[in-house]
Amino acid sequence: MSDRLYRDVAQHQNWRDALLAAIADYEKWLKENGEAAPRLADLARTIRDDRLVLAFLAEFSRGKTELINALFFGDLNQRLLPSEAGRTTMCPTEIFYDADAAAYLRLLPIETRGRDDSIDSLKREPQLWVECKLDLDSIKSVERTLRSLTERKTVSAETARALGLLDSDSTGDSADIPMWRHALVNYPHPLLQNGLVVLDTPGLNALGAEPELTLSMIPNAHAVLFVLGTDTGVTHSDLEVWRRVVQGNDTRRIAVLNKIDLLWDELKSADSIEQTISRQLEQTAALLGIPRGDVFAVSAQKALLAQVRDDATLYQKSGIEKLERFLANEIIPARRQILFDSASREICAMLRVSRESVKAGIAANREESGELAGLSGKNRGIVTALLNKLEADRANHLQTVETFKSTRQVVMKQGNALLASLEAEHLNELIEKNRALMEASWTTTGITRAMAALFDNFSKQLDKILNYAQQIGGLIEAIYARFQDRYGFARLAPPALNLEKYRYAMRELERKAEAFTRDPLNVVIEKRFLIRKFYHGLVHQARAIYAQAHAECAIWQKRVLQPIFAQLKEHERVLGRRVANVAAIRDNLDTLDARIRLLEQQHSALSEKNRTLERIAPAFEQPERVTAE
Repeated sequence: MSDRLYRDVAQHQNWRDALLAAIADYEKWLKENGEAAPRLADLARTIRDDRLVLAFLAEFSRGKTELINALFFGDLNQRLLPSEAGRTTMCPTEIFYDADAAAYLRLLPIETRGRDDSIDSLKREPQLWVECKLDLDSIKSVERTLRSLTERKTVSAETARALGLLDSDSTGDSADIPMWRHALVNYPHPLLQNGLVVLDTPGLNALGAEPELTLSMIPNAHAVLFVLGTDTGVTHSDLEVWRRVVQGNDTRRIAVLNKIDLLWDELKSADSIEQTISRQLEQTAALLGIPRGDVFAVSAQKALLAQVRDDATLYQKSGIEKLERFLANEIIPARRQILFDSASREICAMLRVSRESVKAGIAANREESGELAGLSGKNRGIVTALLNKLEADRANHLQTVETFKSTRQVVMKQGNALLASLEAEHLNELIEKNRALMEASWTTTGITRAMAALFDNFSKQLDKILNYAQQIGGLIEAIYARFQDRYGFARLAPPALNLEKYRYAMRELERKAEAFTRDPLNVVIEKRFLIRKFYHGLVHQARAIYAQAHAECAIWQKRVLQPIFAQLKEHERVLGRRVANVAAIRDNLDTLDARIRLLEQQHSALSEKNRTLERIAPAFEQPERVTAE
């Protein structure tokens, strides 16, 4: 682990901590001013639990696990993850830090493939996992424990077939299969403690066996590092994995040509070797269809050795510094921007309402102070006339409140209809009906046709929902305009409901479903495994899209009229205070000076509230981008 990479991950953590502190300050401000802020707690939890996921993907014997050791665990002065020659990691392995548990290795037995459960759901059943505690006082002990990731066993061909792990061209009575289906490693490493998650994946065969890996885990990673061998270049199987698993995803794609030390030749000049490496980088970028700047040449083994020996020259020669710089300058800031955008959009909207409310209070205070100052030396009759005017204003305000209540009922009714259309029950009915069609089908063609039809229905249903949401959005804009024009409210933009990202996500998922039905590897999969692969991978993601859209609509429904309500509430508070002040003055003209002094104190308090918001607001401005040198 280089100081550069550690500094940037730590900087990301510091920025996140500062953002959380600002949210806590704002939450405190709201509570002190009698406002509830449950949504802020949700946003803070999302930010606190955020993880930066890097997925490492390669065919066997490309040095993928060695690259992970060199990038993140070189400071341990030995290999942490097993990376001997030949096959190493035999099951998908998630490496992370969980502060709520002691360091562990959890292994999911391969036999769980016989169950119709996803890995995600099995994570909630700890009794199914084999847990090994990690002895942090001995790195060698940890390394020995982690060798379990390489374990394999021989089973009968019938057992392998039942688990969906028998090669189609296998003719023997037995088969060699992984011992474990999935692994979780909780390890207190500084980078992991700062929110990094490493996903180490096995080779092509396991990629085909676990649908969640190819259809969910890898696409949802923030970056995929695809490791190739300098000695082999981009092979046919490499290209097959790239096209099937990586190419069509929106995640950042990085190619790493490993083992460049094989090109180091003392009979060749450094320039000649560099030209050879440069040509390979150009060819790799062209074959994979990615920018040349996203392809790196490294020697993971030499990078790890350099860290063990504290050899700066060898470390620089290994090429890994360029990859570290790329991760520090591109991947981590990109994740920071996404995290910032998701939080700041909501919080900035809430801050605008709070600031407008305080400004309205200051303006009302100023107006009231002027009114009371104008009463100095006046008789009781003039004071009574002002009181009557204020009482009439309050009566008009109460009518406005009643109008708002009626309007809110209309919005709630339409919002509830929108939420109902996104409820899981409606989706489940469609899914179960489709699954029955698949299971009743006798041919792969019939199954894939049903798969395509399901996603076509998903997309059409979501289109209808989004069109309805746009109609509701038009109604909300009209409501805001009416309250602003008729009642003189401050001009505020209503909280936006933009569900287009879900339409885009569903279209992308529909495209993946189409590719899934055309994938020749799926043709030879036993029917029950094909259907399970489809549901655990693609349908699971469709459910997630609907659930996320439902959650966003529910939040929006609660917030959409909040700016108007806040203005009504503030106006009601100010009117009540003004009526009370003028009534007290009418009853005793001698209290006028005391009332004016009280307003001055209230003005100072309002100004301090405004200054507090101004101190909080910059935390929700664009995060600073720092470039690693």
